[in-house]
Amino acid sequence: MTTRKREKAPFTRLKPRVDASVEQRTTLRIRNSRPHPVSLVLEPWGEIIDMASGVVYSIEASGPPEDILEVESGDDHITVYAWPGATLWLYDEEGNEIGGNTSSPRTPVPSSGAG
Repeated sequence: MTTRKREKAPFTRLKPRVDASVEQRTTLRIRNSRPHPVSLVLEPWGEIIDMASGVVYSIEASGPPEDILEVESGDDHITVYAWPGATLWLYDEEGNEIGGNTSSPRTPVPSSGAG
């Protein structure tokens, strides 16, 4: 009996197809596990929300599918960066929207123009 080796197909890196009309939605839960309050900073809006020890907030983000949220944590702050074209909504543990103008979403992050 003769065995044949399976030939490997050449590796091709494909760029994912992105439909610009489709929005990405994501939720991020943030907990202040420090023994002291911190500032939750939403960028690029520069919005600062006081966050007591043990508090949990949920951030919902919506925008183009090309990027994701970024989080930076320090001893006295947690900073969440939105991606170009995205906007955020911030909720407390009971589901109440907090910060910003709760009657309308935060203005979407402008595109940097770099491509």
